[in-house]
Amino acid sequence: MKFKYIIENKIYSQKSQSLIISLNLPEEKVIEIIKNKSKGEFTSLLQFAIGMIFGGIHAFTTKYLQYIFPNEYDIYSLLFWRSFFLIPMSFSLIVIKKIEIIPIWKVKNKICLIVRSLGMYLGLLTYIHSLQYIRMSTSNCITSMNPALIVLLGVFLINEKFHMRYIYGIIICFSGTLLIILNERKFVEEENAYNLSNQNHIQSEINTIKTSFEILYGYIFAILNLIISAFTSLSTKILNDENFGFENQIFYIGVSNSLFVIIFSNFIGANVGILFIIYCFVMVTIPNFIFTVLTIEALKGVDISKTVPLNYLLLLTVFILGVLFLNEPIYITDIIGSLIILTYNIFNLIFPL
Repeated sequence: MKFKYIIENKIYSQKSQSLIISLNLPEEKVIEIIKNKSKGEFTSLLQFAIGMIFGGIHAFTTKYLQYIFPNEYDIYSLLFWRSFFLIPMSFSLIVIKKIEIIPIWKVKNKICLIVRSLGMYLGLLTYIHSLQYIRMSTSNCITSMNPALIVLLGVFLINEKFHMRYIYGIIICFSGTLLIILNERKFVEEENAYNLSNQNHIQSEINTIKTSFEILYGYIFAILNLIISAFTSLSTKILNDENFGFENQIFYIGVSNSLFVIIFSNFIGANVGILFIIYCFVMVTIPNFIFTVLTIEALKGVDISKTVPLNYLLLLTVFILGVLFLNEPIYITDIIGSLIILTYNIFNLIFPL
């Protein structure tokens, strides 16, 4: 009975269950295998958590560059240089580790590679556009709700095991997210109240309506980013399962995204200086590179559904940095929402399924 309990409750992969049972191993050996698997999963979850923090830094610096270079900031220049620097960084790893660059025609799941590469481009594009209309913390709050979609896609498309705890986690983290999102209206009302003294009544009403539409645009772009990021995460997991490592994934992301910018924009004419390019490399590309490497590697050792609550660490990082460096307004419900998210993530990391 104890052996059966261990198999059913501790080994999540059906292939692993069948393999261990077919080997007819002693119970002590099975327990050892399970302990090693648990350690590996904890390490993967820790990698993913650290990766999410760097993802938050990347999301923050994408906005912060606009404050440092108000006259030079250009969306497509940022997209290009972030992507371009990924090429030599990933290629260096390929050479050092003596890994083969897998040709596109040899990739088993070409659709996932396209989704993975195009998703990184469109994801950042929709994110930057959302920041033109809503707070950075609000945009990331909406995007951070992608775990619900990731869980559903994981269960239906790659047959990952479903646990009710995933639903509890989504509900808990969503409640914290909702508390932060609702503050967007407070922020707008405070801005309108401040401007009312300098405007007549009609102009104030017009600006209120205009602001409402702008918030709606921001929500739409953030929701698009939510959908894109969910499919991107799932594609990463599928490519990992097919032994398409992070070195090749990042290399193709760098090449394809650089080409996308050249084809779909006129960034070449943008007036950006060498200092902007250096800052872009240090503040955007490096955090993005670390975020991508850690999350891809983490998904090799754990089901994507188990990483779901840790996605909210990106949101928490952005929220803290936004308050500290961009003077974004902070409300008591922001703090409560963040604490709810943080508490559940710590619990999930210490007591994984």
